Amino acid sequence: MTDSTVSVQFTEIMRGFILLDEQNNFQQGYDHGHDICFKLTIKILDIDSFINDPCKTAETFGIIDSQVLGGELKIEKGLFNLFVDVGDPDENIQQMQYRLFFTDHQNRKMTLVGYKILKNNGLLGLWSDTTTLYTQVLSGHVDQDQMTTVNATGILRIKPLDFIWQMTTFRTRGKSFRLKISGLLKFFKLFVGSLWDVYGF
Repeated sequence: MTDSTVSVQFTEIMRGFILLDEQNNFQQGYDHGHDICFKLTIKILDIDSFINDPCKTAETFGIIDSQVLGGELKIEKGLFNLFVDVGDPDENIQQMQYRLFFTDHQNRKMTLVGYKILKNNGLLGLWSDTTTLYTQVLSGHVDQDQMTTVNATGILRIKPLDFIWQMTTFRTRGKSFRLKISGLLKFFKLFVGSLWDVYGF
């Protein structure tokens, strides 16, 4: 860490349902699945580097809680991408991407992968887009673009009260109070600016 480096972190709770043996129908998994929740702390080690490099990932740690997977399970390692361009550039569709590595109650390595889709479907879609995570649980600790078995599929969401709590969890680390406040403002500028680009409000 240099004298000007600032880290930013916050904690997110998402709740939903996953259906075992469902391969790709997210809504089916949500409608007929089993409870799942995660409590995830997302830590950006260097906010300037994170802003300047779109491929930069944040670290994550926390727990996944699902009885069908074996109860409360520690996230051994996790990666988070805030805004990733996908699809046709003219459509300006972006994703928030999650990749969480854990081990289930039968000592099987698993990866929870998920994405939120941000696209300009009007301001009424903004809340849904930024709080809905399309989720799959994969066999093994799987890096991006690796092929593997899909064990479960579903949807997780941020509830309004959980979002309010999330906004109280933001923390920064830096050499001075001024740098910490500056780092936090840079994060929110990145977040709001990217939403502005997508939704055009």
